[in-house]
Amino acid sequence: MACDSNNNEAPDRESDDNDGLLFDGSWTVGWPQVGHDGKPFESERFIVFSEMSSQASRQSVANIAEEALDDVLSILGVTYDEFYVPTYV
Repeated sequence: MACDSNNNEAPDRESDDNDGLLFDGSWTVGWPQVGHDGKPFESERFIVFSEMSSQASRQSVANIAEEALDDVLSILGVTYDEFYVPTYV
């Protein structure tokens, strides 16, 4: 076992045999399958999946993604509603 940044034990990724991970999702079409633990974190515009990271880590990634999208929209000079075209797979 390794430790995460909070000194909590985390699964050793090299010896992890993917027990308990899910391999479904619309993003898997045409891409290598990557497992997730089925506990996504949803922010306003992103859903972050992970293979057993903490919810705090997932929230941090979502916050970074939200800020990055806001920066891109600002550079492009558009609002999210002007930029976003809903698509459903």
